[in-house]
Amino acid sequence: MTLRRFSRRFLSLYTAAGAPDTPAEQLRRLAFSRWDRIRMRVAENPNTPPDVLQHLAKDNCHDVRVAVATNPACPLNIVQMVAQDDDIVVRHGLAQSINVPASVLQVLADDDNAWVRGEAIKTLEILRTWTQQELADARAQIKIDQACWSRLVGRKLGDARELYAKKPKDNIAGANRVSKRVKRFFMPRHRFRSA
Repeated sequence: MTLRRFSRRFLSLYTAAGAPDTPAEQLRRLAFSRWDRIRMRVAENPNTPPDVLQHLAKDNCHDVRVAVATNPACPLNIVQMVAQDDDIVVRHGLAQSINVPASVLQVLADDDNAWVRGEAIKTLEILRTWTQQELADARAQIKIDQACWSRLVGRKLGDARELYAKKPKDNIAGANRVSKRVKRFFMPRHRFRSA
């Protein structure tokens, strides 16, 4: 498979995994993708069925597990299960999220790891001091960011491809620049709170 076909296929799957109108059956299939970024997008999608979230909560990739537990549609029992994860990075990701219920944050505020404990205390303080409108605005911004994510990536790649196709001698250098930009887009996101 050529690189161009691979990137188109990946982006189409990535877009479908995060789209709010993707059917549940397709999300089930995408949950078994070999690419962790696609599984992470399925885990972030608020329309993902609970049984798929349960499956993804046991994924090998810590970013996928964090995405499951910070999904606003995730059932409380799955969030509690992920909060007991052995991986500190997973617990830290939960401790940073304003979408995690306060009861789970209280548990994380008593975590053995000081890094996790500190973030959970900060997030509890945010939940305590912010008004309901400020919390709603922050949660809405997270939803907007997730909805726009794949469209932004697809548009940037498309624009870059058109630009570099016009200048054949710059293709190698241009491809390297596009590659660096795309890597930045697909970096793990552990910053869930806006403050």
